[in-house]
Amino acid sequence: MAIKVLKSGLATTVQDAGREGYYNVGIPLSGALDQYSFRAANLLVGNDENTAVLECALMGPDLEFQRDAVIAVTGAEMAPKLNGTPAPRNEAIAVKAGTVVSFGIMRVGARAYIAKQLAKAGFSQIEPMACSTLYDATKKFEKETGLNQVVAVMAFISDCMSGTGKTPFLEAVEARRRGSTKGTAKFGRLVDLGVALLNDPTPSTRLALLEGFHARSGTYCFRREMYHAMRAALLLCISRPSCTLTDAIWEIQSKSRHAGRIVSKLCVGSTLLVKGLEFEHAVVIHNPKMTRKDWYVAITRASHGLTLLVPAQRFRLAPEPT
Repeated sequence: MAIKVLKSGLATTVQDAGREGYYNVGIPLSGALDQYSFRAANLLVGNDENTAVLECALMGPDLEFQRDAVIAVTGAEMAPKLNGTPAPRNEAIAVKAGTVVSFGIMRVGARAYIAKQLAKAGFSQIEPMACSTLYDATKKFEKETGLNQVVAVMAFISDCMSGTGKTPFLEAVEARRRGSTKGTAKFGRLVDLGVALLNDPTPSTRLALLEGFHARSGTYCFRREMYHAMRAALLLCISRPSCTLTDAIWEIQSKSRHAGRIVSKLCVGSTLLVKGLEFEHAVVIHNPKMTRKDWYVAITRASHGLTLLVPAQRFRLAPEPT
């Protein structure tokens, strides 16, 4: 674990750039509220500008970093501190392992962003709710050929699993193509699966490599939802040859949304309103532009407890039936 959350803050969520094209099924654009600050934080620490960040509302968290990291705080004025010592905003900050990063109450603005770069991992270990990463990988699977196809599949596998050894594996596949046995001792038959994918990029060869790494000793799948969604989509394409991978992913994800799911109390919530998604407890922060329909969707996301942060009373409890 890279960060230990000592205090969560008032409403700290994981946000990316959002996703377009799904309003027809009830999924809004969502993503970071202040897109400028979101991208600035990522660029300051050398991340891709669309990498997920932490979005903090009104009161920031206390975070203990368990590995060396580089962070940036942008957006609202939050007075960040490293072990109690004030730290600058809007610039990259080196944080040593064991450092506690804390934030005061925001003085100006309503959102702030913390972006971090952790030992080549960034925020890639976030379990997605509605996964733009999954759709991005799908597009690359359908577009790339040759060695680039293997690179795309291995990038997806590395986004789902730790201990994959992506770079040496790609070197082993390239060496095998030249007739060398380099990497065979480390990766075994996985090299053959990689070469098969390189020569014939089909749902079957993609699935074989995906399952091969999933079953490999020393590999841990930390993004199980994304892995199983891709696996199910590839199986669907195999059983239904006329189905594209994009259509298969959409069908799998749509079934998951309609089936509904309860998010455990240990999950980090997000502002994304997905059909069927339900939390034990929810915090709804007032926005002057919210319509009656928006309020209805927001207040039905919680099954046990609901907290409304509003400037004035908006609802009255209905009298109990006699």
